[in-house]
Amino acid sequence: MLQPTSTTPVPSAPQSSRVARHPLAEQYGGLLRQLRNRPDRTLVNKLIGLTSVRRGAGVTTVTLNLAWRAVSESLSVLVVDLNRSHQDAMVQLGGRRKSPGLLDFAHAEIDLEDCLQAATQNERLRMMTCGRLAGPVRPEVAQHVLGQLSERFDLVLFDLPPVIEPGPWQGFAPCIDALMLVLEADRENRRELHEAKRRLTESGVEITGVIWNKDRA
Repeated sequence: MLQPTSTTPVPSAPQSSRVARHPLAEQYGGLLRQLRNRPDRTLVNKLIGLTSVRRGAGVTTVTLNLAWRAVSESLSVLVVDLNRSHQDAMVQLGGRRKSPGLLDFAHAEIDLEDCLQAATQNERLRMMTCGRLAGPVRPEVAQHVLGQLSERFDLVLFDLPPVIEPGPWQGFAPCIDALMLVLEADRENRRELHEAKRRLTESGVEITGVIWNKDRA
């Protein structure tokens, strides 16, 4: 999938309605529909991850704009910030970066509701951090945890670090429904793209499609 988009500012919580009126709203709406529909049309992609080759491609911006678009269509949405070193999504939505998160839910007996944050005034949008705990997540545990998220929300978006940065996200990536690679226009090169694909394949993850971002033309 090649979806041309441009970076649009992510509105703060009181201004979330701006997404629906933004000139790029239809592009994000079309992208959301493509991401949610599986080829056989019998199931819906509910767990969607977004990553990049390097930092600065706009993964967080695209993730949050997709979240706002989905919320404007009356979907319940969870944004999971698995970018442990930066947690840009949590910063932009004003969430608590050190609260219990996905890893705490996976490794300990913590109720799911205790890991969710209402970082905005919109009750349909929830946030979750990477979490305080560390360590690898067994495949069966990751699948069980993501299954519970899928039951709780209409859409779960994972804001992931660049492919070259190892982290807890690699334990969950094979279990998500779709993985999108956000590329920055006029900045990517073929060698790095091949390396990113190789790393993902070795982790048991296939790229579902590409989002072409920051195309000033």
